[in-house]
Amino acid sequence: MAKLKLKGKELIALGYPEGPVIGSLLNIVEKNFRQKDKIHVLAVLQNLISSPSDYETDKLFNIVARQLQIKDELPVLLENGTGFTVFGPEHIEQEAIDQMKQAMRLPVTVSGALMPDAHLGRKKNVP
Repeated sequence: MAKLKLKGKELIALGYPEGPVIGSLLNIVEKNFRQKDKIHVLAVLQNLISSPSDYETDKLFNIVARQLQIKDELPVLLENGTGFTVFGPEHIEQEAIDQMKQAMRLPVTVSGALMPDAHLGRKKNVP
């Protein structure tokens, strides 16, 4: 039997989002499904994209299942955010500081700092 060759384009065609998930899956397939039938592997991957929660405890696909579920979750802001350092606060707009405070409340935030050239990342459209 020939060695299985799977491409990222095939995973995208199944509905997988472009990005780290594709790389993770290609690595898993290369290491664990090298000698398997491509139709069988694509069927497994179709099931995974359709029902990632079914694979949360799977030894091979649990990380990918979690990645697929995270992309659909909205971040929940923490009540108290992570602290951050402000260098040159007299040169930074209050709106930029407020935006940083909001960003520091995201659960994925580890640390942060504002420099004197900080500015509001996205301004509201003002007529």
